[in-house]
Amino acid sequence: MSKTSLGNLQKSVDDFRINGFTVLRSFLKKNEIKIAKKDVKKMFSILKKKNFGPPFVFFTEDLKVDAAHKLGKIFPNTPLLKFAEKKVIKDFYKNLFKDNSVLENLQIFAKPKKSGGETPFHQDNWYWNAKDKSRINVWIALDRVTKRNGGVIYYKGSHKYKGPDKYGLIKHVFPKRYAGFLKGIPDAALNKLKHTKYTANLYPGDCIIHTGEVVHGAKKNKSNINRTGVVLSIAGKKTKYDKNKANIYKQELANQVLSSYD
Repeated sequence: MSKTSLGNLQKSVDDFRINGFTVLRSFLKKNEIKIAKKDVKKMFSILKKKNFGPPFVFFTEDLKVDAAHKLGKIFPNTPLLKFAEKKVIKDFYKNLFKDNSVLENLQIFAKPKKSGGETPFHQDNWYWNAKDKSRINVWIALDRVTKRNGGVIYYKGSHKYKGPDKYGLIKHVFPKRYAGFLKGIPDAALNKLKHTKYTANLYPGDCIIHTGEVVHGAKKNKSNINRTGVVLSIAGKKTKYDKNKANIYKQELANQVLSSYD
């Protein structure tokens, strides 16, 4: 996959449509990276001090923050929210969906060195339940990201999957080897996918924009390098959701978290 740049919007959009994701280089400036890292550290300190736990915060075995969710609601004044207002994101989204974008969620997948956990392969829209595939994620690297430290692995073109689910999704289950928070695609289903795997080689400030339907996941971070990713979940003002399906998943998630952390 060729590298994309902020000045080549149409190429980025084309890559996104073909592969289910695209890479934007230098999405953040050096001063923005510095601000983001400082704020992430501050948020993690507060989350630990106030004893946040699942389903908002998940920890590694050595009690470091591994992933944190719904941060926009917990920290409504964090400067990280402003990244969703960047012109390149607004233009990218409008080019794709002919709609104005809105921020739905802020998450951080910290995956700290030596102890960062594995993320099961999944499709984000299994959790979102957007009817028209108009919700996307902007995954921003705050550290150097490679295969060695748990970079996100994508199945190129898997967002075009056509199966029994009307939203283009593969059936997800709660894998036994993961504690709560995410349903994933079973290994048997993954093994049937013929798509090429791709792991982006990112520098701090680069980002990946991906669809809610592309299959992706990440391995454990056993390296000596942290792999912090800030994730902005973006939808449109016209995006509609399958509320019944969403409520079913929320209840399943609540039951899973309770059973995993009794």
